[in-house]
Amino acid sequence: HYKSFLVAEINPLNRCPHAVVMPETADAFFAENVICKQLADERRIHPKTMLKILESAGKATAFPPDEVGTYIYRKADVSHLKL
Repeated sequence: HYKSFLVAEINPLNRCPHAVVMPETADAFFAENVICKQLADERRIHPKTMLKILESAGKATAFPPDEVGTYIYRKADVSHLKL
């Protein structure tokens, strides 16, 4: 679950807790996952075109886009796509 990548820390300026992602956690996350825009940039196509390709291929997102704010896919699910 994507929330397991978040760590609570206290903001030193206002002393309020906020969620952060540690660099090693981000590295581990992106070793297994890829953002739709990154796939599109690698193939030099528009992100909406990439999204349509992924949807037409029946690829499901790894996390709900409305919760995470972007389209994230498991690399294992999309690495074999021929574009």
